[in-house]
Amino acid sequence: MEMKCFGCGCLKDTESLEYNTQNDDLVKDVPIEPLFVLCAESRIEGVGWKHVVVCHACFAALELDMWISSDCWKSINPVVNFRDLPEHTEDSCGKDNPEEYAHIK
Repeated sequence: MEMKCFGCGCLKDTESLEYNTQNDDLVKDVPIEPLFVLCAESRIEGVGWKHVVVCHACFAALELDMWISSDCWKSINPVVNFRDLPEHTEDSCGKDNPEEYAHIK
């Protein structure tokens, strides 16, 4: 399935593995999925946690730890606004397949 990165908007084929070229700390000789699902903590009053889907380049640009904040998300000038990201709920927690969020435009 072709899907966009919520950060930069690049299109990725979720069924084609890629080699990491962004971070020297990660393994580079084993292919991995082209998109990652991350949790994002809101720093906006009245807005809850969100899910973000990012490519390798955006993943590296976020310089994340265990999760990111809405401020961190804003720092990469994403194509999907924080408020428009899918809600992180008890039911969605642990859903790390990017295709779960393909409906976000």
